Amino acid sequence: MYKRQFDTLTPSITPTPSETPTITPTPFWAALGTFSGILEDDLTLNAAFLEPAQSHVYLFTGAAGDYATLGITTTDPAVDPRIQLYDPLGEALAIDDDSGGALTPLLQDLRLPRDGEYSLRAQNVTAGSYQISLALAAVPQAPATPYNPTATPTRAPGVPTPRAIAGTVLVDHQPVIGRLGSATGVTRYFFTAEAGEQLTVVASPVQDSAQEPSLEPSLEVIMPSGAPLNVTPTRTRDGAARLVGVTAPESGTYTVFVGAANETPGNFVIGFGVGLSYQPVLVGEALPGETYGGNAELPGTRAIWTVDLNRGDTIGVLAEGLDGEGLISSLALAGPDGTVIAQTIPNAPAATAAIPLVEAPQTGVYDLWMTGQGLIQLRWNYLSRAPTPPPGPTQIRRLFTISEVLPPQTYVYYPFQGQAGQQIRVQVIAGAVGALAGPVDPVATVLDAADTVLIEVDDTAASTNPVFTLALTASGTYRLRVNGYGNSSGPVTVIVDALE
Repeated sequence: MYKRQFDTLTPSITPTPSETPTITPTPFWAALGTFSGILEDDLTLNAAFLEPAQSHVYLFTGAAGDYATLGITTTDPAVDPRIQLYDPLGEALAIDDDSGGALTPLLQDLRLPRDGEYSLRAQNVTAGSYQISLALAAVPQAPATPYNPTATPTRAPGVPTPRAIAGTVLVDHQPVIGRLGSATGVTRYFFTAEAGEQLTVVASPVQDSAQEPSLEPSLEVIMPSGAPLNVTPTRTRDGAARLVGVTAPESGTYTVFVGAANETPGNFVIGFGVGLSYQPVLVGEALPGETYGGNAELPGTRAIWTVDLNRGDTIGVLAEGLDGEGLISSLALAGPDGTVIAQTIPNAPAATAAIPLVEAPQTGVYDLWMTGQGLIQLRWNYLSRAPTPPPGPTQIRRLFTISEVLPPQTYVYYPFQGQAGQQIRVQVIAGAVGALAGPVDPVATVLDAADTVLIEVDDTAASTNPVFTLALTASGTYRLRVNGYGNSSGPVTVIVDALE
């Protein structure tokens, strides 16, 4: 007989249920700065940066397709803020520094790409008070300003700032800055030329301060064969060494050695040009039928006037010396891309020079180039005018303005929103040369949402500042990448506009 055996079970105690803690993920905007408030439509908040280098973060709810305007105003002169907008996924959408005027930022009529919570970061270098506001609308609210369409913006008169040396190869009519660190040092540069071309090479001193003596540079040119160019440079009253209008005996790469003739170290500007000049001087705009005159006091410089032409226009140009002293060495017309389309170079400097007839191959801003000496006057006029081209953009909307110092060998990115079919204009203008940073030669690149390079621009025809327009093919976030060419650095102003 089997005895039924029961296992003895130890009774278990049912534990009291407890809540499992839920870990709330840290929002991405927490890394942007200190949370400072919720923005609401048509509401202005008062705030203050309590200490230097603070970042404040504001949140607001937006819907896809809404147009948002965000800005900061202030009466505190110490406050120069910058704002940057991020979408609900943490993608940087737009940035601005000075578009609101008086060093205040303004993002105007920015079309929101999706529903959700947006983040706005406000930054400032110094402490101070400010007011921040948000406006949401179903359609753009701000009126656009009139736009006078030209191929490139009006260029300011003056001598373009020489770019910082990024290598040792000299480019035609693009002077660079160099330095001799010791009284016995020598710096070497190269340029290429064809046999028979007229060449101009100039090294000019740059005085570091009123108290320090200036370097007087010396020049020696070695031909491609290795033999010295048997021409003695002339010395100007300001200490520059010049070789003007020297005929190249050989084709190939020439070597230029710059030393200190007075055994004093210092900075200098070195430049070379094909022809009788090496450095452009922007005089201003020349209107048809008007006469422009002046004293060409700087041999080796190329005076430039800008002329607006439409494709198919034909014009004539005349330059004349005055008082029996003015002499013209060369006269040329260059297209919007810098290509010379007509020129006259007398066998010797002459009292007159003319381009009797030339047709504009494209619409844009042309450059009239002239070199000479003494009193000279110049004028141009239409011989025939092409039919008026169809209207282009008539209004302009500022997307952003940024002013800052570009560090050397660094890419700086600026996000902005673009629409399919929209035409944008990009300007990156080098600022004044600082005491420590050399003059910057900026390079601008536009990237699409996939980081594909759409366009990269370094120099324009008469300046080292990139200025260009671009037609966008898709709606979304674009980035403008700006850097200094080579090792150059310094202050720049970056402006992007939408042309409508």
